[in-house]
Amino acid sequence: MRHQGGQRRFLAIALPIALSIAFPVSFVPAVAAAPPQPTVAVRRITPLVVILRRPGLRTYEEVTEEFMGRVRAAVRIVPARRRGRDSLLTWLNETKPDLVFAVGQTAYDLVSAAPTLQIVHAFVYQRQRSSHHGVPATPPPDQVFETFRLANPKLRHVAVLCSDETCPAALQSAPLAQRLGLRLTAIRATSATDAVSALRKLPGDVDGLWLVGDLSLLTPQVFQFAVGAQFRRRLLLMGATCQHVAQGALFALDDDPRHVGQHAAAIANHLLSDGNAATAFDPVQRRHAPRLCVNRTTAEHLGVDISSLRSRATELIE
Repeated sequence: MRHQGGQRRFLAIALPIALSIAFPVSFVPAVAAAPPQPTVAVRRITPLVVILRRPGLRTYEEVTEEFMGRVRAAVRIVPARRRGRDSLLTWLNETKPDLVFAVGQTAYDLVSAAPTLQIVHAFVYQRQRSSHHGVPATPPPDQVFETFRLANPKLRHVAVLCSDETCPAALQSAPLAQRLGLRLTAIRATSATDAVSALRKLPGDVDGLWLVGDLSLLTPQVFQFAVGAQFRRRLLLMGATCQHVAQGALFALDDDPRHVGQHAAAIANHLLSDGNAATAFDPVQRRHAPRLCVNRTTAEHLGVDISSLRSRATELIE
């Protein structure tokens, strides 16, 4: 009996070993394949905003400071350089920010064609896409004409220097000018050289000249020629920025950089909270009144009474 029991124990141990050697596949236990797990998109808890701007410009720095203090997102500042466009777009494609805030025309032109980026812009005068949202770069036309009239109640004919890109927007205000008793004429140019030639041929009855922020035309040389024409012909010259007033233009309407930063942050917060539901946000309605800068020395040389302008001026430049 002990011999049979030992034999059975021997077979119980030895038989599986022998079979596993002879038929190794048959006795490998089958392991069921794990079902594929669904891919879960990881969403940032805090949105990421990239601020793209040219370095070294104080106005852009002021806008950035105000924007960063008000936007509800993590922020990264990236310099805007034309030569680095390809690497910038590659980095943005990999980083996938929730929004890009482009400050200035150079920054906007670098990213405006990227189809997947949500863009808010400021200080952009040309080539604005309707799918992007930004702070209006030009002053409201009614305030432009009202300021011209404050400087000279007898003003009748205003010329605006513009290109094919900026003339359509400027001329949209022609009916408004007409209702105010003013005639608005577009002085079209295709380059800075062409702009000087066009300014030489200003109609004789033009008594006001409006410079819009068209970077393709408004070079320092063109601006200096416009300032010279202002004094030669006793024109009322409206610059594109208050910096132009400091350089000799009679007056300008432009936006306080702090207000631009606040406005841009309001747009960004709306887009980040509601996705693409930007139709409920009207940038024009949220706009602050532009500041009015007046050059008193220029007014004295022109013999212009600026008492009315002075009462409205935000900044009086000597």
